[in-house]
Amino acid sequence: MKYLFLILILFSVQSYSQTVDIKPEDVTFDFMSSEGSFWNDCTHKKLSEPHQWEIKCPDSTITFRVHLLLREYFNDSEVTYEFHFWADRDQDKKTQTRTQSTWLTVDKGTKTRKIIGYLGFDEDTTQFRIEIRPKK
Repeated sequence: MKYLFLILILFSVQSYSQTVDIKPEDVTFDFMSSEGSFWNDCTHKKLSEPHQWEIKCPDSTITFRVHLLLREYFNDSEVTYEFHFWADRDQDKKTQTRTQSTWLTVDKGTKTRKIIGYLGFDEDTTQFRIEIRPKK
């Protein structure tokens, strides 16, 4: 009986989700040193596979392959964002992969201006930065 009650509560809350289509103009990527000695604004292009990006940083030979997913979960009173990405960086015939997953909940009707995430590379002496500006 207790499980039936829980199922009824779950179905009574109106909720749904959607994947946010991130366009190249909605996102920026940067590569920087952790102590501040350099900051590279990187170029990016969306690849043919869903959620795949290629990032090139100009002041170095650094290229990243990024998988980026932003989902919105809605209910009557709030919106929750699932921001998940990982980046592969090839260097010296080795691939470094870093992953981040962040969940952010805001009141419904609140405009989210930007979401920023960082991934540490090279034993965290460098940082790969992503900034998303979701459109509403």
